[in-house]
Amino acid sequence: MKGPYRSPQQAQYAKLIERAVSKPGAPLLAGAAPGLGKTHGYAIPLLCSGKKVAIAMSTRQLIDQFMASDALAAAQAALEAEGRPAATVVALQPRRQFETAVAYRAHKTAALDADVLVLTQMGVLIDTHIPAYAQLRQRAVLLFDEADLLADAADLRSTYRIEAEALARAGVENATPPKAVETIIKKSDDPEEKAVATAIQRALAKPAWYKVVGKDDSGDLVLTHRMPGRMLRTLIMTCRGAFSPVAPSRYRGVLTTLSKPSA
Repeated sequence: MKGPYRSPQQAQYAKLIERAVSKPGAPLLAGAAPGLGKTHGYAIPLLCSGKKVAIAMSTRQLIDQFMASDALAAAQAALEAEGRPAATVVALQPRRQFETAVAYRAHKTAALDADVLVLTQMGVLIDTHIPAYAQLRQRAVLLFDEADLLADAADLRSTYRIEAEALARAGVENATPPKAVETIIKKSDDPEEKAVATAIQRALAKPAWYKVVGKDDSGDLVLTHRMPGRMLRTLIMTCRGAFSPVAPSRYRGVLTTLSKPSA
């Protein structure tokens, strides 16, 4: 692996990532002090690995910053210096960002074919409900950036919402909530809608979970409920190697980074 690093500590950090990618074993939990440049430290070894990888970030703003970052540019430059073609890096966007289903499907195909797939941590949670959403199990490596924020992806108090427009498209604007979500799961071509409908369906099966269910003033179907660790445990069980080195992971490789070093 080659590539410019700002400090010996950053180079050492990158070496840890490289070793974990090249020789998969127990998932790696890597922490570093603020200012080390973790993004730079993992971007180069991930892209230079030649493997299909996924990077999960806590917000879309961070994804946008990564896509325009010096770290990603440096990783592509490292490939060029080795005489290798640039890696394809695509940030997976939600269906609502596209005017037509055709445009969304084209984007989705490009994202799933990319060398590096970048998505939100919530996207990983969606993938646990609908594996076809991001096809993460086909990736050699899944890296969680700022893994200490994973709990935010499975908020202990959340509101799930299916917009009135989606209900109308499925012809269930006047249906009961159970019938509405069942139809959305069967008919919708939007993975996010199907994932939300699946979560609502599971919550409706256990009435103690929710506080309010029904239509709001805009006609959206809304479920406001408490999740006492259920959804978080779903994520942990899917990627449990990231939390317990002795437990096997359903993904082939899990790497996590922390926004601050653990105590």
